[in-house]
Amino acid sequence: MMYEGSKRIDFRIPNKARSHLVGRVVGIICSQRQHLQDWFEGDSIDNYHHLSDTLALPIGILFKIEIANDCRGEKLATPALEHFLKLCKEDGCSQVLLNADVTLGCPFDLVAWYERHGFRKIGPSNLGTFMLYAYDEGQ
Repeated sequence: MMYEGSKRIDFRIPNKARSHLVGRVVGIICSQRQHLQDWFEGDSIDNYHHLSDTLALPIGILFKIEIANDCRGEKLATPALEHFLKLCKEDGCSQVLLNADVTLGCPFDLVAWYERHGFRKIGPSNLGTFMLYAYDEGQ
């Protein structure tokens, strides 16, 4: 669901050496606190009191980075994440929030990967770990 004042970010990752797209990044820029409700699966953000005082609007929310199976291991996710962070910053975000979903069966430590890219853990979620990137703390 999109709200007035929110901006969807959805881009594909091309690769000149391959005849197909190799990935996709999806997220939004959320400009109102109320818009966060859907991301918290209908639960009130106030129930996540450990987050509600941490978040600054507008905020980027990263939903997913997908890389095609035959392209995994080619280090495509890092430039995709960097591009997403750049787009959010250009739109006035001071932070980017994500849920590192450990139920996806990722073949590596997803939380550690995001930590290497400047994110920090800010609390547990139903599926894993909420993580926050703050531009004044990041690279």
